[in-house]
Amino acid sequence: MNILCYCLMNFATQKSGKKHQSITTDEIIQRHQKIINFSKNVEKLFTYIALVMFMVNSILICSLAFVIVSVSKIWKLKYYVLIITVCC
Repeated sequence: MNILCYCLMNFATQKSGKKHQSITTDEIIQRHQKIINFSKNVEKLFTYIALVMFMVNSILICSLAFVIVSVSKIWKLKYYVLIITVCC
């Protein structure tokens, strides 16, 4: 976006005669189209990356929850066995 703004600023100053650069409206339009195409490609790429990251993180959270529940059940069982052995 900054590239397009820079081109537009140069175009505006060229019209007023302050700078002598040959930037035409066709070139600005072509650059703008290239920037739009580039942003669409980046969006497509990051959409798949974000989806994969979401799925992997969901699996990790579910796995971690399973491990926590499993370990807590084991610790409760050991605690009950310890109490029974100490009391008897």
